[in-house]
Amino acid sequence: MFRYFAFFALSFLMAAPSFAADKKEIEGIIKNYIETHPEVIDNAMQKYYMAKRKEQEDAQFRQSLKSRINVPVGASPVKGSASAPVTVVEFSDFQCPYCARSVAIIRALGKKYGDKIRFVFKHYPLERIHPVARSAAKAAMAAGEQGKFWQFHDMLMAKQAEWKKGDANKHYARYAKQLGMNEEKFRKDMKTPAYEKKINSDIALAKKLGVQSTPTFFVNGVMVRGARDVSYFARVIDYLMAGKDKAKAK
Repeated sequence: MFRYFAFFALSFLMAAPSFAADKKEIEGIIKNYIETHPEVIDNAMQKYYMAKRKEQEDAQFRQSLKSRINVPVGASPVKGSASAPVTVVEFSDFQCPYCARSVAIIRALGKKYGDKIRFVFKHYPLERIHPVARSAAKAAMAAGEQGKFWQFHDMLMAKQAEWKKGDANKHYARYAKQLGMNEEKFRKDMKTPAYEKKINSDIALAKKLGVQSTPTFFVNGVMVRGARDVSYFARVIDYLMAGKDKAKAK
């Protein structure tokens, strides 16, 4: 309504430049309408920005489809069947608040697609801003030795505010106990030298693939930056599952 009202008023002003009094009156009407109906402006601006965002998302998606990337799964933690037609690889940082949001996204996508989707975790600790992220990655790998990687993953993400302060190792040990793990083995495994190599390998792969921030996902090779909402991931997944593009996941 406001759009048509404003268009009519502006058209009048442009078509009748000589009528200064009329122009002033119209300007007053527009100003009064804006002041008395602020919700109309808010709604119009919301719709505009939503449309622009969708336009940008569509452009990013089209570009991502053109530059699909084969992302090796390797020995990374996996949740889901190896035969699933869709593989979501996430490069993540345990201390990143945006990565914590991805837990709900993964859970929702798993519920929606069931055995048609699998998830792969890759370490990408941004240590300049998250100094405890690397130790958290080692703790998660130690939990993985006892088959508890994903449970420990979810706990670390949910309790970021807690373990990033003080002695993180004490918190890790407590989480291991809560998850029913062998604490002595957990503490010992955290010192495994191979964990450093694994983390560094994931970081090198991330840089090679052009990952610049966390979380960054690859859905059958289609890059998705950030913890986007479930509907966006669903659009990408549904497109790939419809067979409109050859899936790339190994």
